[in-house]
Amino acid sequence: MHSQKHYKITWSEYNQAAHTIYKKLLKEKFTPDVIIGVSKGGLVLATHLCHIFYNKHNKQIILGTIYAKRHESDCYYSKLVKPKVTMKMLPEIKNKKVLITEDTVGTGTTKECIIEYLNKKKPKKIMTAIISAQKGVNLENCVYYKINNKIWQIFPWEE
Repeated sequence: MHSQKHYKITWSEYNQAAHTIYKKLLKEKFTPDVIIGVSKGGLVLATHLCHIFYNKHNKQIILGTIYAKRHESDCYYSKLVKPKVTMKMLPEIKNKKVLITEDTVGTGTTKECIIEYLNKKKPKKIMTAIISAQKGVNLENCVYYKINNKIWQIFPWEE
């Protein structure tokens, strides 16, 4: 399961991560009105957290999605460029508490681009929830499961 190049997260570990993030949100006294999953990796966590909040608090949370293109072309291995929001399906977020979900954050530039974009819509507060963040990423207003040390994560939905 472990190697120098990557680490495979199991469904069981992912489930533990989602519930840990949920508990950290409660500790922060943050119950979102809207959860926005960053496509593609943040969509699973966004949906899962919506279900957890509904099952434990009978709170219906609105779900949205957003995507920020960060490659010069559609090829994943093409040159990285400054991220730009290119796709979104967003509910109204003005004066709402918004949670952005992502599976992993490497440099944080995509996360910051999305926060900047959403702040223009005047939400009450924005927080992010990340399963795995690289060491050194800005984690202000963020809950996360773990910090990793440059080892690439493979999530169960990527196999």
